[in-house]
Amino acid sequence: SLALRILVVWTVPGAKNRRGSRPRPPPRPAPLQKTRVSGQTLCTQKALFTLPGLGVAGLAWVIFGGPREHLKRRLSGVGWFSLGLLIPFLATWAWFATHQAGWVFIENNFLLNARWKAAEPPQPLLQQLVSDSWPILLLAGGGVLLLGRDFVSNDDRSRRRESALLFEANRMRGLTSATTNFVQRRPDWLGLVFLASASGLLLGLLVIPVAYAQYLLTLLPLITLFAGRFLVFLAGYLPSGLRWAYVGLALILLQISPVSQALERGHRRNDGQLRSLEFVLTHTTPTDQVMDGWRGLGVFRPHAWYYYFLHPEVRGMLPPAELATFLDRLESGAVQPKLIVMDNNLRSLSDRFMAFVQSRYEKADHDIWIRKPEE
Repeated sequence: SLALRILVVWTVPGAKNRRGSRPRPPPRPAPLQKTRVSGQTLCTQKALFTLPGLGVAGLAWVIFGGPREHLKRRLSGVGWFSLGLLIPFLATWAWFATHQAGWVFIENNFLLNARWKAAEPPQPLLQQLVSDSWPILLLAGGGVLLLGRDFVSNDDRSRRRESALLFEANRMRGLTSATTNFVQRRPDWLGLVFLASASGLLLGLLVIPVAYAQYLLTLLPLITLFAGRFLVFLAGYLPSGLRWAYVGLALILLQISPVSQALERGHRRNDGQLRSLEFVLTHTTPTDQVMDGWRGLGVFRPHAWYYYFLHPEVRGMLPPAELATFLDRLESGAVQPKLIVMDNNLRSLSDRFMAFVQSRYEKADHDIWIRKPEE
């Protein structure tokens, strides 16, 4: 459904039709604008994997992006962009360094992630992406082929048809769009940036230790740009009176799958989770410790251990000495959780932990175990 919303935003607005084939020099760099990519990367590290592709596209633009007399301008633009990438990183690191946490910033954001152990492969997530968004992926494939045509073809007829369609949209709506670059330049460097960034994200699946579903969300805006472009390209072969009917019908058909999924998920309820949470709150006081794996039922109670989020990846990274020390404290009574939520994550913590729970606790509700009364 997110991919479809992005596709609607891309396809419907028009773009100004700038004519003329004479090459223009690159725009003068605006240093502050160059920091936006780096700022986004600081908000989500997933964006780091777009940078190699962005670098490849930038290098290609410097070498092949125009007349030799503009080479210095292109080099200057890439230099300013690179500087803009570094400024937010360096400023953020400097702030941490002034608070005696410069090395901790590097360790926790980069080195720890580099040695993180994956619990599940990314293939199921890719399969789900293909299953949920295959029509948009097919359209995006057509958009990628059009990009290749822009780099190798000398035929301007199709490009003029696309420009005419977007010019008509602009006249009707008075809107502009970044899609202008898709239909007015040869080669299409903006399209190459999008394709290289998407390729970097896909290759990142081979490098990133753990690829959650939200990692693939970063691909959707890039994929739908190419899908929308191909829709516009196909519309250019229709009479002008049918173009918007075709685009509207295509977008309606693409909504069938996401709308049906939303309706299906709308019937899901969390009554069982609320009952379990009520049980925890009823049988504990605000100062009683609760030990939970990954169900979140101990959210309003102090947790029995520093590691309160024990999914498979955290368990795989647990130092054995710390786990042994914690088990010693449990067995000696130094740590006494009132309740233990024995989900699959805690059951997989260790055999020694399982033996401790079965000897000191009794099952009370579903997977919640309560401490036995002291004899």
